[in-house]
Amino acid sequence: MQILVFAVVGGLPNVAGPILGAALLTALPEILRPLKDYRDIFQGAILLFVIIFLPRGLVTVAQLRRTRRLQKIGAADVA
Repeated sequence: MQILVFAVVGGLPNVAGPILGAALLTALPEILRPLKDYRDIFQGAILLFVIIFLPRGLVTVAQLRRTRRLQKIGAADVA
């Protein structure tokens, strides 16, 4: 089950997606050590956020940034 969550959070369209998801969700317990009672709530909230707002995973954020940068460069070339 955890492997599926890694893939969904990171993103399936890219090989780096599940690796990013695994790194984030593996480091999360250490980051949230002072809030250990709420760790599962944070993991669930991250999963819901990704499913609702980034259905293709966190890897797509980098792709979106690159696309916007290329559009900006292209708009500057045309102007």
